[in-house]
This record gives sequence, C-alpha cells and structure tokens, in this order.
Amino acid sequence: MAGPIVSKRLLEASTGFDGLAQFGLIIAVAAVFSFLSEDWIVGLAILALWLVWKIVPAGQGPPVLGLALTFQWVQVTAAPLYLGLTGRRVPEMDAADYRPMVMVGLGCVLCLAIGLRVGANLIKYKPAAVGSSPGMGLPTSTLVFAYLAATAGSGVLTHLAWDIPQLTQPLLVLSLLRYSVFYLLARRFVFPRFRWRLAAMLLGFEVLIGFSGYFAGFREAEVLVFLAILEILQPRRVRHWLALAAVLALAGCTAILWMSIRTEIRAAIDTDETMAESQAARLRFAETLSSRQFEVFSDGFGPACDHLISRLWTIDLPARVLERVPSVLPYEHGAIFEAAIKHIVTPRILFPDKPDLPSDSEEVRKYAGVWVAGPEQNTSIAFGYAAESYVDFGIPGMFVPVLGFGILMGLAYRFFLHTIHDRELATGFVVTTFWVSLYLFERSWVKTLGSAGTLMIYAGLATIVFDHYLRSATHRRRHWGQRIPVTRISHS
Repeated sequence: MAGPIVSKRLLEASTGFDGLAQFGLIIAVAAVFSFLSEDWIVGLAILALWLVWKIVPAGQGPPVLGLALTFQWVQVTAAPLYLGLTGRRVPEMDAADYRPMVMVGLGCVLCLAIGLRVGANLIKYKPAAVGSSPGMGLPTSTLVFAYLAATAGSGVLTHLAWDIPQLTQPLLVLSLLRYSVFYLLARRFVFPRFRWRLAAMLLGFEVLIGFSGYFAGFREAEVLVFLAILEILQPRRVRHWLALAAVLALAGCTAILWMSIRTEIRAAIDTDETMAESQAARLRFAETLSSRQFEVFSDGFGPACDHLISRLWTIDLPARVLERVPSVLPYEHGAIFEAAIKHIVTPRILFPDKPDLPSDSEEVRKYAGVWVAGPEQNTSIAFGYAAESYVDFGIPGMFVPVLGFGILMGLAYRFFLHTIHDRELATGFVVTTFWVSLYLFERSWVKTLGSAGTLMIYAGLATIVFDHYLRSATHRRRHWGQRIPVTRISHS
C-alpha cells in the first residue's frame, strides 16, 4: 500500500502558473503582509518559506521535510506574523531588536533546506509509482494491537530510561517508536479509503493521553495525522481540505488549552505522588482544569493566544545574544559545537562517568544576560542551535555547521528510503524520525545531533532488520505456496 506523493498533486494543481508567475504571486503576497504588519521582515519571511518549499527534496510519502522546516519557520516568525494578522503585539517583541535574529533564523532554515537537497542528491533514488510499491503484510488489526502495546509500554520505557542512565537514550528512542506505529495506523485509516471516524477516534485517544502527561504529547499525533492526510490529498476533494482544517483547528485549540493549564498539571505531578503515579488521576485533574479554563475563554481567546505566541516564538532571547556577542562576550570559536560532538561520541553505556548535560538555562544566563529559571526549578529554558552557532562562529561562519547537518540529514533521508524495501514501513519510519529530528528551532546542538543520531542508529537499525524479516517471510510464503501440489479430481 503506497500513498500518493502530495507534492506532485499540489504541483498538478498549480500547472496554470509558471515559475515566474509563481514568484510574482509570492512577491505580491509578501508585500501585502508587510503592509498589514508594517514590518518588512514579514515579507522577507514569506519569501523565505516559499524558497524552502522549492528547495527541500521530495520523496515517497508526505512532505515531512518541508513541514518540519515550516514549523521551525513558524518559531522564527510567529510574533511578527501574529502582529500582522491580528494587530496584537506580544511583550517579547520589545525586549530587543528582533529583526537581525529573525534574519539569522531564516538563514538557518534555508541552509537546512539546501543541505537536505544536496545530501539527498548524493544517493540516486526514484520514488515508486503510486500503487506499484509493496506494502506491509501486517493486517490492520495487528497494527491496532501493536499500537496499544507500544502505548502501554512507552511509559514503562520512559521510567526505565531515567532509572538506568547508561541506557537512557536507547530506551527513550524505543518509547518513540510508538509514533511510527501510530502513523502507520493513521495512514491505514485515510488510505486507500478515508475512514474519518476511525482517524478521529485514534487522534482523540492520543489527545487524551497527551493531556495526562508532563509534556504536550498530543502535538506529535496531530502532526502525524496531518501528514497522513497530506499524503492522500486530492485538491479537488473538499472533504480532504475540511479534514486538514479540522486537524489544524484541533492543534490550535489544544495548544492554547495546554498552555493555560500545564503549569498547574506539572506542579501537581511534581508534588503529589498519587498524581505522579496515576495517569487516570492526571487526566481527571486536567479535565477539571480544562472545565475551569473554558469559563475564562468565554471572555475571549486574546490573552491565551498572546501567551501561546510568546511561548512559540523563540527569538527574543537569541536576539539578546546578538547584542552581547562579541561586544560584551567574545566568540567561543567552536567550543559549544565541539562539546556537543564529544558528548555524542562518548555514549554513557561505554563511559558511565560522563557528566550530565548542563541546562540550556545556563547558556541563556551567560550569553543573553537574562536570569531565567534553571535547574534550581527543575527547568531548562531553550537556547537553540542557531544561537549556539552564532556564539561559536559568528556570521557567516555559523551557517557552515547548519549546512553540514542538513547534508547529513538529507543523505540519511535518501538512504533509508533506498534501503528499506517495504514502502509503507519506509514511509512510517522516515516521517516520524525526520519530523522528530528536524522540527525544533529552539533545540540545542547536543540535543539536535544526539536525538537524530540515536534515532538513526537504534530505530533505523530496528526498522531495517524488521524490513528484512518481512521480505524473508514473504519469500518463504511464496516459495512454499509454489511447492504445494495441486490434486486434480477426475469426474468420470
């Protein structure tokens, strides 16, 4: 079972525009948004997003690379765009001159897109034709049981991960594999027949689980369902567009609600042993908080939306870094990046005495000059790979490691698509792995490289082995089927 390539469908939908006409349209849209927001950086951001989607490589399945970089783009441009669309200005926009850092962030996203394109072109790969590539022989019922088992076991794996420091990364990766099974199941519910009720039930279940956790675990599920719908998108089918709009609306509402109640949920988990041990108790508590919050929302969503944009926009602290480095503090000349590489190539299972990762808050305090919450409050305020690259190398040297990381990820993207024979399995692995590895602009280098590398090694190896098992099992079934003699019955 193989879904259509959405980029091809979208291209077919826009055959009335040649390249020059598309560019002219984007320039016009950028000009309109710049006028509405009274900020030229918004128009530049829209042009950069168009270039990202033009550059990023396409492959079998949904456009996960483009969507992941789009999320980074949103984290870079959220506040200026929000101002242009609503006229509401978040306080973080006045903390520092944000425009230089927005330009740096857009440059990083474009460098990642270019690197992905270069790396992907290093391996020759031709996507299978729609409907021609083989799918997993696993029935949907087996995927349902696998998803339920993986969901039940993910919590256990997460607890074990922190109890066994030498195996923290591998166990955390294994706990993330349930998202691959989730995506395969969601994909079955939308292709080849769009069974929207089953897809809605699956997503609703994940949202409930997400609200019973310490972090917004429902976010990944919403993105994966969105990608599954994108993969089968037919531009002339109104139902498909309505489904995409419904998922986006759900993502926005759940994000606003979570931002409004997460502090109380986390405080309860940290201080109440019953709440920490019982998922059902956390869910009931979240339901109570949500009911109270709906009364607040009845007066309007404005303040809640402002709070969401403030959290989503990750530029204000890095903007302070650009003002302080090198005028107040000198460049680090690669020390941060070197420390990240050293931490990654010395796994704790082989180096048990390796020191723990420092909190990102310590970098923020040092380079941004802001005393943010840190390890004393069991908190880590994100600094981000772009800010670290700037502190290490300045401009333009900071873009070199970003480009190199993009090339490696593009190479890995094509490698797994080329190596994993089963198209459904390959799509499920690539979508979940490259979304998790690429969507966060605020993630530090050590976490970005460590997360991507661990997923490639452990999850990638497990997927390749399972793919080999499926191929062998299919071959054995065909072989024995050919050897079974056929008895002819004579009716004389």
